[in-house]
Amino acid sequence: PEKAGGVCVFITANPAAGKTCLMSQLVVESITNHSELVPVFIKVQELQKRLREKENRHVFGTKWNWVDAYLAVTHGSDSELYLFLRQALMARRALILLDGIDEAGQARSAIERHISDVLVPQGNFLVMTSRPAGVDEASFDRTLVHRLELQPLSDEQQAKVIEHRLGAAGSEHAQQRVERLLQYVRDNVPRDVETGERVTSNPLMLSMVISIYEINEGHGGMPTTVSELYEFASSTMLQRLDKKG
Repeated sequence: PEKAGGVCVFITANPAAGKTCLMSQLVVESITNHSELVPVFIKVQELQKRLREKENRHVFGTKWNWVDAYLAVTHGSDSELYLFLRQALMARRALILLDGIDEAGQARSAIERHISDVLVPQGNFLVMTSRPAGVDEASFDRTLVHRLELQPLSDEQQAKVIEHRLGAAGSEHAQQRVERLLQYVRDNVPRDVETGERVTSNPLMLSMVISIYEINEGHGGMPTTVSELYEFASSTMLQRLDKKG
């Protein structure tokens, strides 16, 4: 039966700002904290791929909704996993996580309409992510969809990540390493031209800086421009590939 009043949270953020990481954390939290909701994580890029495959057209045309259809073609309509997830969907006990609406390609408009016209009115619980410019917000009913935006990492958050990665609580030497990197971030890390934020306010860039620091500590200076930062990162990745090869 249809059930109005689904909850949909729409999260936007710039590239590499932590959208997929957040979705992964929601999965872990749902499982480890014994949530009443069963997480159903779907990469929208994969959803649109399945949707456009000719052999799947009948399934997507006859199932309760496209999430149901995606699970059927992905796991097999007779599998225990699919039957379990479908039961959670029908009972409105599924937390549907749609990651990357902006990666839906030519199917984006159709998927956006399906979310607004089918998934939300059916009473489902949804969280979806997108880059800010990668979605048509007019497609969604503003009374049903709650809009959130991931903010850049604050200076305090950046410091906590660095302390966690370098093990500040472990020893005096570790604390000194943390202080040196924090000093570098404060004094030398370049800022984004448009936002004025340090580039390390982006989680991926911060992780990159920490990795470069760990690898090059005592063997040379740290980059002072974004281009140097990418050059260091590229060289490091290539070196790792060479060692594996």
